[in-house]
Amino acid sequence: MKIDRLLGIVVYLLNRETVSARVLAEKFEVSPRTIQRDMASISLAGIPVGSQQGLNGGYYIIDSYKMNRQLLHSEDYTYILAALKGLLSGYDNQRAQGTVEIMTSLAPDKAALGPMLQLNLGVLREGEGTDGNIAMVEKALREKIRLGFQYTDARGGVTDRGVEPLLLTYKWYAWYLF
Repeated sequence: MKIDRLLGIVVYLLNRETVSARVLAEKFEVSPRTIQRDMASISLAGIPVGSQQGLNGGYYIIDSYKMNRQLLHSEDYTYILAALKGLLSGYDNQRAQGTVEIMTSLAPDKAALGPMLQLNLGVLREGEGTDGNIAMVEKALREKIRLGFQYTDARGGVTDRGVEPLLLTYKWYAWYLF
């Protein structure tokens, strides 16, 4: 959706000095020409976008522009970002990565966002095909569709099962599907 991409570009630029159209095009999976049109749209929306030509050129948000960052205290952002980054260490999701970008841009004191707390949930990805299975269950949850799979019980018996998933959770080193 275009509005999501435009907001994503603004947040991405707020977290960086200067970004080339090529890098933005790759990040948002569009053409450099689309990025140029997006920059015009962002500028028309009242967000001051600058551009710089040359080897280190690209687009940037003018320093005087500020978003409302009064939603939470600086320490709140630190905890939220630690949790989100921990989630990303064990869960590959583009939307969650975008959320990290948004929260980083909204934090009032970027210097205070240092690693006071770090969570590493890489154990979430253990097991063959875990990322693919999670993506499949998420799709079923979003689209409210039934999942079929083979279930192996404690005695080694295998049966075909079908479920309508409600929730996917990770607890005590195992994934559970409600």
